[in-house]
Amino acid sequence: MVLSRGLLGSQGNEPKVACPLHKKTFSLRSGKGLSDPAYSIRTFPVEVRSDGLFVKLPPAAEWVTKRENVAKGHGCGGGGARAS
Repeated sequence: MVLSRGLLGSQGNEPKVACPLHKKTFSLRSGKGLSDPAYSIRTFPVEVRSDGLFVKLPPAAEWVTKRENVAKGHGCGGGGARAS
């Protein structure tokens, strides 16, 4: 996934990730495309605990279906995490 090598930053008060391949930027809170509203990424709630970082993912059946749809599309692909 290209976004795993993305650049982190902010746009105003909005934390963002920039795709190094496609040069598109996305909100890390909502997944909304900041540089191009036609594109978005999936985000997931994240919780920081004393024993680690926890990401809440959807049920496995939903995840597989959505991942297959992402793989067929064009863009940066993949999902991100968002702070809760």
